[in-house]
Amino acid sequence: MSLAFKPKIPDFFKASMRKEKVEEVKPKPKPKPKPAPTQKRRAKRAWTSEDLALLIELRALALPHTVCGAILKRKAADTAGAVHKHQLQKAIQVRRKILISEALNGR
Repeated sequence: MSLAFKPKIPDFFKASMRKEKVEEVKPKPKPKPKPAPTQKRRAKRAWTSEDLALLIELRALALPHTVCGAILKRKAADTAGAVHKHQLQKAIQVRRKILISEALNGR
């Protein structure tokens, strides 16, 4: 047994190989995509000052955004977005410190 591989393909297989020129097939052009149907968007509810004040109170009590959204009848992402958009982080921190000091001094 030798290590060199010697294929034993009969000669009639080599003779049957095609030697014709193959034509190139051009791909069909893709159809233009249809425009997406326009959807009616709901009007967004603007954040009133009362809603923002309530959101500050709720977040100062360390309620999660899901609970705040349920109370305000909005989505949790909307409440988180309002905190960021209206820059309420500082107001929430200040209100939280006031609530903590009231709780400690009220003994």
